[in-house]
Amino acid sequence: MYHHIYDEFSIPQSEQDQVLAGKLIPRGYVNGSQMCKANDKRFGNYIHNKSAKAYCDVVSLDTGIPASSLLIEIAGTPNGDPSLQGTWVHPDIATHLAHWISPAFYLWSNRVLVKVLDPKFDANDPEFQKFRAKAQQLHTEIRMKGIVTRISLTDAIEAYKSRHPELSQNDRQWLIKNATDAMYKLVFGMNAEKLEALLGCPRHTSRDFLGSNSLRAIEFAEHLICSFINNHDLHPLSAIRQVGMLGVVKDMQPEPKFETA
Repeated sequence: MYHHIYDEFSIPQSEQDQVLAGKLIPRGYVNGSQMCKANDKRFGNYIHNKSAKAYCDVVSLDTGIPASSLLIEIAGTPNGDPSLQGTWVHPDIATHLAHWISPAFYLWSNRVLVKVLDPKFDANDPEFQKFRAKAQQLHTEIRMKGIVTRISLTDAIEAYKSRHPELSQNDRQWLIKNATDAMYKLVFGMNAEKLEALLGCPRHTSRDFLGSNSLRAIEFAEHLICSFINNHDLHPLSAIRQVGMLGVVKDMQPEPKFETA
């Protein structure tokens, strides 16, 4: 499986025939759901419009592939990778989908997705390695920014505890853990332990295994939570509820880190 990187999103493409969740994904097929997600679009909105349906019929007639096989649904998280779930589409459908998404993404797709179809395609090609190196550098920068924000949040919680001697011993002891779980539930809909189980990582290491967009979401949420604690003297759990009520933090599917090695 080859993972393209577009604006820090992983867009998987099958570089050879392979099986995912018991279904054959032919060479060249692309995860259309990830294409849409990378551009804040919904695949369902594309496939239900008349133009897309008509185009699928034309591709089916031209290739001899049944329309039902041009789109392949993969449920769950194959190989523990959420970026593999969703609707995989024939390369010709992927091109049409990219055109529907935006002119800029269409241009990117024409330059990148078609290369996997080239018999001479090599994932170790210097050009592709350059893209991977850039993605790794950006990931490192986002991770470091998140570490700074996490330290600030921890300091804010400790300062809150110092300002409020009336807090129970139990609250003091578990406040950081409970706040961390509540923050993860806000961002991912699950607590820290469930997130670690999903990523298959050791305890307290989930952020080293998350992709750039997931790290950005955590950093954004923790920055807001820290502000509410410091500026409004809110209990950390109340601060998290306030951030949730703002509606600016969207519950998202955690994405694993894209390995560049």
